[in-house]
Amino acid sequence: MKTRTVGIILFFVGITYMAVDGWLLSWWLVPDYRQIGPAFISDISFYSSRSFFTFWALSIPLGSLITAFGLALYVRLEKVRLLIFIFGSLLFLIWLGLWSQSVLYPVLYGICGGLILLSFSMAIWSLANTRMHSDGVTKNVLDLRGISYIFFVITAWGMCGLLGIPSFGLHPEQLLEYESYSILISMGAKVVICFTLGWIFLAASHYLEYLKQKRVA
Repeated sequence: MKTRTVGIILFFVGITYMAVDGWLLSWWLVPDYRQIGPAFISDISFYSSRSFFTFWALSIPLGSLITAFGLALYVRLEKVRLLIFIFGSLLFLIWLGLWSQSVLYPVLYGICGGLILLSFSMAIWSLANTRMHSDGVTKNVLDLRGISYIFFVITAWGMCGLLGIPSFGLHPEQLLEYESYSILISMGAKVVICFTLGWIFLAASHYLEYLKQKRVA
């Protein structure tokens, strides 16, 4: 079987894994877990087994990597880069699955927030200067991409409000004391909507860029 064919198969396997197990199944599994709590993982049935829960928990991280690996094969990514991707993916999955933290370190969020702000500033500045020397279609692509970056940075700021003040998502005792649950719900909705809009605008920019390249080819 040709490498590009294997790549396409892996791409659809990853997409299906994420769509069915990560999204569709969550409509049932998440409410069941929320109702029962950690006792849901009881190995009474396959549905409540630890193996099945792990398979669900890894659906988006592992599925996205399978999808990306499939596309890497499809575009015939250089062997060195492919090996780096595989090695980096394995390290990331190991970290994601094994690393845990029981102590809250606010400085971690502060440093990451600063790096996000710096990255956003660099990205939007570079995009604006690139746009000045671009044609009409590329300008539309960059405009859509810039809008997506704005929504992403707003999402990052919203996560601060969701986990810290005023929602106190990481401080349940203060959440109860200040009765901020309604704020938590509102912030959660705003974050997921901004995150979704960011992805929509980013996808639109890439699709428009793809159509332009397709017409040129």
